Amino acid sequence: MTLAKSFSAQWIASAYGAAVSILLTFLFGRLLGPKIFGNYNYLLTLASLYAILQDGGFRTLIFREITSPTFQKIKDQLVFISLGHNILVTIFGVVLFLVLPFKDNSLLVLAIISFGLVTTTTFFSSQLKGEGQFITEAKWRVTTRTIGALSVLIFIYIFSPTIHWILGGTIVGYSIALTLRPKICKIKIFFQKLDPVIYKSLTSLLIIDIATLIYFKIDIVMLRHLGSGLEEVGFYSAGSRILEGLIFIHLPFATVLFREMRTRTKNPSDFVPY
Repeated sequence: MTLAKSFSAQWIASAYGAAVSILLTFLFGRLLGPKIFGNYNYLLTLASLYAILQDGGFRTLIFREITSPTFQKIKDQLVFISLGHNILVTIFGVVLFLVLPFKDNSLLVLAIISFGLVTTTTFFSSQLKGEGQFITEAKWRVTTRTIGALSVLIFIYIFSPTIHWILGGTIVGYSIALTLRPKICKIKIFFQKLDPVIYKSLTSLLIIDIATLIYFKIDIVMLRHLGSGLEEVGFYSAGSRILEGLIFIHLPFATVLFREMRTRTKNPSDFVPY
């Protein structure tokens, strides 16, 4: 597969995902109203912070190791181990938010479950990208985004446009999408203690993800507690979602180039001119 085809497929998938996200943002803002929409985005922000733990750095590690393994022994099991990690962290989060006296416990639980499913799809995306199947990965991303969005639209049409049904639709949609995953992506769950060296790599990747997410999301949390109300959070969230969509459109180039350069590291003569 040429770099041009990889770039094109990845860019189209990213642009499509960004467009769907922006359209849903405006639709939810219109249906929910500024105040409830602000609360929705605030809850999503909290859940996305927990989603970093659900990911645990595995998404990036899977991509890196399948491309060119540093930890040869676990290369073929890494996706299965990441699924086991995701399940344990998701269950812990569900129990935690059910026990602790939060105002919106049920919504946070639904958000954590939905992020757990989304995280699972990203593990498979990393696997496909690591194996150089960028077109297949792009189709997979379009599939998950389409089914997830359609499921949400069906739920709010049949029932009502509330946060509960939006999150419920997301859970059902991504559950269905996982049944349509590429054949190469197997769902096997391993609960395995890893070598300390691997945990060091995961910790480094986790710190980077935390710093990145805080950079993008901390303003919503600050507005919620320091601003004039949830309406302000809602308006700000709609604007920031557009900015995020524009930023994410550029990520495919970094992804494809990273794999191309990493596969050349063992051959300096190929890497240097590149």
